[in-house]
Amino acid sequence: MYFPKISIVIPAYNAAKCIERPLLSLARQTYHDFEVIVVDDCSSDNTYNIAEKILETCGLNCKIIRLSYNQGVSCARNRGIQEADGKYVCFIDSDDAVKPEYLEKLVDKAEKENLDMVFCGFDEIDSLSGCFISRHCESIPELAGVKLGEEFFKAKMRGRVGVEMWTTLYKRSLLESANLWFTPHRKIGQDREFLYKALLESKRVSCLLEPLYIYYRHSDSTTRQNWYNKYRPCYDVGLYLQLIKYIKKKGYNSELVKLIERYSLARAALKMLSNFILHDEDEKFWKALRNEKIRQFLKYSY
Repeated sequence: MYFPKISIVIPAYNAAKCIERPLLSLARQTYHDFEVIVVDDCSSDNTYNIAEKILETCGLNCKIIRLSYNQGVSCARNRGIQEADGKYVCFIDSDDAVKPEYLEKLVDKAEKENLDMVFCGFDEIDSLSGCFISRHCESIPELAGVKLGEEFFKAKMRGRVGVEMWTTLYKRSLLESANLWFTPHRKIGQDREFLYKALLESKRVSCLLEPLYIYYRHSDSTTRQNWYNKYRPCYDVGLYLQLIKYIKKKGYNSELVKLIERYSLARAALKMLSNFILHDEDEKFWKALRNEKIRQFLKYSY
């Protein structure tokens, strides 16, 4: 039986206008031992047919799955993981792209250094104009070479390293042994939660300081909508509290809990209260401020 080296999961919902972008970028890869798994989350447009036609034309090894009802991006990615046959798994969003050497360079490093995870940098591009916005390829000397995932987790919590869920190649055995899945129906932060847990579970992690992934920013995307800016801190508080529970349940170093409380949770709590004031949500502000846990987190927020 043939098992492709890499399984690439692409969740798609009403992506008819952009699904061509990631698929064509995969057709141009210098590395060819991979399969593409497109999970159409019950789109109401022509996403499925367009993806099918492009994949057939390109001759890529592919699976196209259409969910029976709209379940959200987490469920779509989970279905992709279930269908994956490769030794490695990576995730590409339906409106992004990757450079031709993306797979070759990541899998080469993963194989040579026996890595659980390897990630690269990314370029940020404006979707409408096609103009370059920024490049993310941070170099941190103390994280050079192969490190425990916990070291990258600490750096990520402090905002010092730009590792992202969608710029990373994961060993599939890591996901299976740690029983890692995306939390269903979480609107915000499901990608970060998955990444944080994967880092904590990984023994060997490294990075490529090259922008091999291309992230397209959209003015109408979730991260640009008013409700996202208004409520993200609320979701973040919940995310970090869940992460603390996970760390305690797994018996990880208790210092990680202090790190989350003093950095990420403190900032999220302060931003949450600030947003309530900015959006005239006085009742929510005072309710949150009366919460003893919130008050405890605020003492670190300076």
